[in-house]
Amino acid sequence: MNANKDFIFRAAKGKKIMPEIIKKSATLRGFSVTPSDFLHLEQTDKIKERFFNFVKNGSGFKCYFSRENIDRFFIRLEEKDFNEIDERLLLFGSFDEYVGALLVPLSFVYNNKNTIFEFVEQDLAMATIDLTHGFCLELNYYDQDGTYVKEGIFELTAWGFFEEIFKLPVE
Repeated sequence: MNANKDFIFRAAKGKKIMPEIIKKSATLRGFSVTPSDFLHLEQTDKIKERFFNFVKNGSGFKCYFSRENIDRFFIRLEEKDFNEIDERLLLFGSFDEYVGALLVPLSFVYNNKNTIFEFVEQDLAMATIDLTHGFCLELNYYDQDGTYVKEGIFELTAWGFFEEIFKLPVE
């Protein structure tokens, strides 16, 4: 499928699934999602490619912590003063391929810490539109030494303001 047909297909599917995504978001606390809260599909594609290149190239601060300690991640987000980031952040999810990334306040993530992974249906990835600040919280089954971890372990890659939050070890 050529790029133009692919884009048309994805945009058409996005129009169909947008109401489902908004309905699903209504079960979450702290932010009421509307169609205008989604970044345009073409802009999302460009930003997402740069975002994940940044993560895959090993840029930014990395740390690992166990699944049972996931609350520590959300506590750090909630406790930090976010006056430096007064804009909404891009939230990537399984839906962004069809409707674009969702622009939400950071509180949307920590207010929904028990359900946010079900909402995005993938790793938790957020950033400012210019990618100055961001993080990717990824569930892996191998730790930093390459040892298999049956229950899984989270790898956090953070940069900008988020790097400052997580510089202290997260267990």
